[in-house]
Amino acid sequence: MVESRASARIGRSRWLLLAAIGLCVLSLGMPWGITGAETGFVPGFYTAGSCIPEFSSGTMSCSPGFLAPGMVISGPGALGPGAGSPARVALVAAIVLILVGMRSASRAPLIIAALALTVAAVVYGSGLRSGTLVALLAAALLVMEWRRDRAPATRTAAA
Repeated sequence: MVESRASARIGRSRWLLLAAIGLCVLSLGMPWGITGAETGFVPGFYTAGSCIPEFSSGTMSCSPGFLAPGMVISGPGALGPGAGSPARVALVAAIVLILVGMRSASRAPLIIAALALTVAAVVYGSGLRSGTLVALLAAALLVMEWRRDRAPATRTAAA
């Protein structure tokens, strides 16, 4: 009976880690961005026309003015997929660390992956876009798995 609980625990553990990997991959395709830096505005300008007198004909040669309207450009926080943001480094590193944690007996890579996801969410996703939230959910799954492994095992007395 003890072996079946242990194997069930390993099975649940594996599913949690696979779900965290899936959430990291999903986050790569979802929008990330920084709030307040979505767009920038480049102001327009006006160049006045000019007139030059032509003394030979007694007329004026004038050129019209030029108006360049302002434009809105995408800023560093514009919505873009996680694969296009600097957060992709942390997302891919977290996936690799989860895979290392699944293969090794040590659970340290799991907490490092959770920290990498959290730092990426704070630094590159302060707007709490959907990609950021999914990455934080993956980090929460990793912390749950790490804490479950640290919990002392309960023993039941055999009758």
